[in-house]
Amino acid sequence: HAAQVIGELCLANSEKLRGRILDIGAGEGITDLSILLRYQPQELVAMDIVDYIKELPRVARENGLPLEEMPENFTFLQRSCEDVPYPDESFDVVISWGSLEHIAGGYHKALDEVYRVLKPGGLFFVAPGLYYSAMGHHLGEFSSIPHLHLRIPEEELKQLVMTTKPTIMDRSGFNVTNEDYWRFYKELNPIRLADFEKELRGYGYILLRAAIRTSAVIEYDKALQPYSILDLAVEEPYMAVQKPEKNG
Repeated sequence: HAAQVIGELCLANSEKLRGRILDIGAGEGITDLSILLRYQPQELVAMDIVDYIKELPRVARENGLPLEEMPENFTFLQRSCEDVPYPDESFDVVISWGSLEHIAGGYHKALDEVYRVLKPGGLFFVAPGLYYSAMGHHLGEFSSIPHLHLRIPEEELKQLVMTTKPTIMDRSGFNVTNEDYWRFYKELNPIRLADFEKELRGYGYILLRAAIRTSAVIEYDKALQPYSILDLAVEEPYMAVQKPEKNG
């Protein structure tokens, strides 16, 4: 699904997907593997601060795709996307899905690095997690109530997280403590779609395609009154933008 959204829906099966691709916040790499098999790029570099990628052979087998060894054109780097170890204008495509919101202290240095390493005319697919969306807290393993983090006091939310056994979702074998869940929540960047679009435009990117997934209904209560319909309703934005060519 993710590879289809990235490659087909947003990047329109661009020939640039056959060049050099960078994925920041790649997770276990199953999306990257799908892109690799579909488009046979020159190289795909997957970056993440956690070594989820070691679980990729197991995840692939469990999904009916035998993977005995990593493809030669698939490179994994365990490091922060705030310091990409490649020269300027190295990549034809950069991908970021659900990663920017998790960069502790802000994601602007990562966006600077994306722009730096993209070739002129290069494509950037980005789908940031939106803090004010129904599950923007990333605590769905503790409660299914939409916008819970906006409805109850923070101390009450912390008590819930610290004292409840999570219903584990698929994290590729990467399980953490309740304290870690709370730390991840506190580190989230409160991204709003309208603000993020302005930031992308500020770099000079050309917008190519955009799609959004939205909640069917927003059930407002007193606690949600301060928040806009747009911030609460948009679950996931998918955006494809292009770095301008040097000749304008």
